[in-house]
Amino acid sequence: MDLSFKLQELRKASNLSQEELGEKLDVSRQAISKWEAGQTSPEIKKIIQLSEIFNVSTDYLLIDELENADGAQNGKGEKLKSNKKSIMISLVLSAALLVCIIAITQLNAKNQKLSSEMAATQVELISETENTAPKEYERLAKYYFDFSRENRLDYVPFFAEKEAPTESPDYLFWAFAINLDNWGDDKGIMSQSYVDEVVASHFEITGISHLSMRKAWDYDGEKYTALPQSIREKPIYILKEYSTYIQNGIQTYEVVLYNCGLSNDTIPNEEDIERIRNNAINGLTDELTLFQTEKITYRHSFNGPIFVSHVKVDDEI
Repeated sequence: MDLSFKLQELRKASNLSQEELGEKLDVSRQAISKWEAGQTSPEIKKIIQLSEIFNVSTDYLLIDELENADGAQNGKGEKLKSNKKSIMISLVLSAALLVCIIAITQLNAKNQKLSSEMAATQVELISETENTAPKEYERLAKYYFDFSRENRLDYVPFFAEKEAPTESPDYLFWAFAINLDNWGDDKGIMSQSYVDEVVASHFEITGISHLSMRKAWDYDGEKYTALPQSIREKPIYILKEYSTYIQNGIQTYEVVLYNCGLSNDTIPNEEDIERIRNNAINGLTDELTLFQTEKITYRHSFNGPIFVSHVKVDDEI
């Protein structure tokens, strides 16, 4: 059984579409299709991820591919084939280890760089910025403006530390919105497994109760189907305060943000967003209306932020 056939069987057994598997691997549906058709093969890093997703060994995925490669080259005795196979497996495992080491090193370097940049900026600097922002604050303000939109903070449920919601309706709009551009033909449908995975990856909770959400999402025991309605435009969050600290040996970030909207209630286009971001960094917020002030506490992971808490704060812009 070659790799392409194994991928098809494992994906179907896991009840995943090509698009869903592509999302887990950060590749396109077309890439998955080509792998399963035997037109191309995944790189070593993706082989490792596939073994983790399907809970199989890399040997299981690769061993027939290695044997086929040996057989195409020569028909020598079983001992020689066995030796070659052992060498190839050793090379694959060594490459996998190297990829993991590089990935961990890059992540640590990225987190250390971000932590050092953020730690250099004190709350006093932020409160002093009115018309001209320090470079440190400017970097932070841009980062969190984009961070809030990418991670759809407007749909992150409100909860205190260690009190994350335990029922699916609190997460459904957030789970859908963070992948809004990737649903393709399945727009408006989310599998239970996807909701479980995305919630477990970004919140400190290991299991949730799956329920329908009145006037929003129908649940049939396997998937969620959205009822006809619109979804909000990406939010506008303006940085107010920032701090970071070590908790249980883990770098933790705490930010206070203004949740805002345009005063004229129009829907901003990309040019508007760029202008709003630049103006807000320089304290020019006349065109914005404050909805509320929020405090987000989170940690970084390979999959993005892990939200520790999200609470409303009494404040004024």
